[in-house]
Amino acid sequence: MKNTFTYLPFILGFTVYLFLLSNSSGGPAQSTGAPGEATCGRSGCHDVAENTGAASIAITFDEASLVYAPGETYAMTVGLANAMNEAKNGFQLVALDSLNNNAGSWELVEESNTQIRAGNSLADRSYLTHTTAGNEQTSWMVNWQAPAESIGAISFYLSVNDANANGGRTGDDIYITNLSINPAGSTSTNVLDQLSRKVTIYPNPARDFINIQSSGITVLNTTVYDATGSIVHASSNPTSLNLSNLTAGIYFLKMDTSEGNLVKRLLLN
Repeated sequence: MKNTFTYLPFILGFTVYLFLLSNSSGGPAQSTGAPGEATCGRSGCHDVAENTGAASIAITFDEASLVYAPGETYAMTVGLANAMNEAKNGFQLVALDSLNNNAGSWELVEESNTQIRAGNSLADRSYLTHTTAGNEQTSWMVNWQAPAESIGAISFYLSVNDANANGGRTGDDIYITNLSINPAGSTSTNVLDQLSRKVTIYPNPARDFINIQSSGITVLNTTVYDATGSIVHASSNPTSLNLSNLTAGIYFLKMDTSEGNLVKRLLLN
């Protein structure tokens, strides 16, 4: 009995260590805050309220076109801005249809930084999360392939852990958000989708500068809005923007082009 109690603290401590180590190599499945799921904040792992810290998170889908065609593949980025520790962060992302069933599939772009995990009790769901190497990033890229048939609106649910790197469960901040896309179909939607594909902004997420590349059209004016709708930057006929005076966070870039107006979401680190 004496030996049991002597080693019990070591066993418990080692168990906690392994749990934390496993999370650094990817979040436990079903932690996005999607319907039927908890988050790392609610499950008892961190026991904190979501979206209460100073950071912000965002999902960028195919340069913010927000429409999909059956069977097509789209580039996505998820990111964390104003992180308390840029070297220790994690995320988890899932795509669901209106019935909360898994929608589409993931294709890894950064295989060393991201991985795919299956659900547990929600076994049909497929989750994208970080790896041990990806734990040291504030943004992650992936490709998402749309379902073979149009299934209506699809929602992406994202959870991000902004970790303080103290090796424990305390002091971390948990953030959640979601983004919905719709099937391409209406004439107006198709026109907007085509316009969005003609203008690319990069990098996104960015830090100080972004580049604007257009194909077959002219970008006449740009206006950058913050999350409150206030104008924080404006320029004419730009090919790049210097945004070094802006704080980290989520912004919206409105572009007046020769074929109409376009808005893209921008994340600054």
